[in-house]
Amino acid sequence: MVTFDFDVTRSKCIDYILYLLAQHEPFTQRLEELRQTYSSLITCHSWMEINVLKSIGDPPPSLRQDCAQAKEYYESLVALVKEYGLNPDWAIERINYGILYPNALVIGAVDSIEVEPRQYTITWNTRSFLTRKQIKEDILRQFKEQWSDYEQTMREAGFIRTRKRGALEDHMRWVFRRVCLKQSWNQIAKEEHANVDTIRHSVEPIIKLLGLQPPKLRGGRPRK
Repeated sequence: MVTFDFDVTRSKCIDYILYLLAQHEPFTQRLEELRQTYSSLITCHSWMEINVLKSIGDPPPSLRQDCAQAKEYYESLVALVKEYGLNPDWAIERINYGILYPNALVIGAVDSIEVEPRQYTITWNTRSFLTRKQIKEDILRQFKEQWSDYEQTMREAGFIRTRKRGALEDHMRWVFRRVCLKQSWNQIAKEEHANVDTIRHSVEPIIKLLGLQPPKLRGGRPRK
């Protein structure tokens, strides 16, 4: 059974689902519509300024138009995030960035720990061991400790092992189909040529990790 590897960072999963959305034409069309409708707002104001403008209850005359546009724009982002089952805590700002910079949603989904030459410092005192076997065991122990420290550092930086990338891509594609496209478990399994239980056991932990909102129906017609 293929299961989700919790060593993969939350940010990496977010990057992947945004990457998949950036290749989904109905979603990118919606972004383009928002980009054209609110071009003046998003080019003249930062995300922080937009948040301030939408929160002003009784704006002065000079800011009324900007405040009204900011509220409409933010409400449009909220509706889009909800429609695709995303978590507004991280999705609204990231999608705004994707509207402002069209290529931003496809960056960051493919980083991995590259295989590169590394030097390891191994020390031992021949007087401390009685046999060559003991020396080899101590050398291996030191190497494993140093590699473990390096791997942990890379994971915290948002990288994943190259050999695990393929599984993550499969899992995130299943998440995308379940949450964003509203497809049933059976449909995903049929089209992905995978076992339903395998898909569910891989997808459900990621949905929980990212705070996504999957469809409540068990079946039904998928989103086009």
